[in-house]
Amino acid sequence: MVILGGLQQFQLCNLLFLSSHFMANSIEYKYRLVIINELFRKKYLDKFEHKFNSEQLNKKYRPLIIYNKFLNSILKIARKFKIGIYNPMFGDNNHLLNEDAKFLKLAKKNIAIIGEWQFRDFKNVKKHYDSIKEFFTPTDEYRLKIEQFIKSIKKEDELLIGVHIRLGDYKEWQDGKFYYSVDSYIKKMREVQSIFNDKNIKFLICSNEKLDEKPFIDASLNFTFGLNGAIEDLYSFSKCDYLIGPPSTYSSWASFYGRVPLCFIYDMNIKIDKDLFEIVEG
Repeated sequence: MVILGGLQQFQLCNLLFLSSHFMANSIEYKYRLVIINELFRKKYLDKFEHKFNSEQLNKKYRPLIIYNKFLNSILKIARKFKIGIYNPMFGDNNHLLNEDAKFLKLAKKNIAIIGEWQFRDFKNVKKHYDSIKEFFTPTDEYRLKIEQFIKSIKKEDELLIGVHIRLGDYKEWQDGKFYYSVDSYIKKMREVQSIFNDKNIKFLICSNEKLDEKPFIDASLNFTFGLNGAIEDLYSFSKCDYLIGPPSTYSSWASFYGRVPLCFIYDMNIKIDKDLFEIVEG
């Protein structure tokens, strides 16, 4: 058994990605995965189908997402006294679960408690993509809302470009390195127009702060703002044709889930090019 716990500082898409890597690994190597997280369980779990009909995995190994204060207290004690904690030396790189024989033996025969971010299994995420997507598909309520929204904003001959304007917490994260001004995003949107100059472009703009529409109107951009909900905007992005935005697991998840090419804006001085768009693989 593997228990993911002690991840309270992580936001939604960090949890989605980390859970997906362990889920793929648990499918492949057949062990029970338990995710203990208050944010996940109380705020988001009922927004997903969390179906799991994978033929490779019977009900005994179905992933569980739970939370209660008692279990959380037990995890805190375990972490404090390093009981059952699996914490290899990471260095600067991701730790590949599928190449770690010690971890796999522990997961299948005993209990491993995980509280770090760097664990990955890219190989099996790719192999079990359909099962992961099925588990984290929004409920019918959200799916219908998103589908109707996309249908209402996109014409058949339009290319829908999702623009993730990350403000708020990015003012402090990495000393504001990826905290860009609205004018800078407008500059990038114009670059997108230039590389797809043979297409009719519609921009879907989503942000973690309320935006003023005036700068986008003044720039003569064809745009609409998102539905202003974490799940609604995330999965609306997954319906776009292309995505741009600063490095973020939010737009990364939309790219991964919807197989949408994404261009990260690492530096506003680097011009956007078609070759910079890639689908996030996990």
